[in-house]
Amino acid sequence: KRKGNLVLVKASDVIVRDKKWLWPGHLLCGAHKLLSGLPGLGKSQVQISFVAAITAGIPWPDGAKAVAPGNVVMLTAEDNL
Repeated sequence: KRKGNLVLVKASDVIVRDKKWLWPGHLLCGAHKLLSGLPGLGKSQVQISFVAAITAGIPWPDGAKAVAPGNVVMLTAEDNL
């Protein structure tokens, strides 16, 4: 149902689908991820390690089984005053 630019959807009309995990319990396939925190904590290094595991098909940091190599869209931005 449309109201101006809004599209209203009843929860009962939402189709529930099984989750497809890239890294079980951590990263969902096709989901957006936000990694935030104070400067200098290594967030970029963590993000790059996730990208490497997906694109190279290598095991995850905890030793979980690797996934078949895939594509990644990575966006990084700084929010300075």
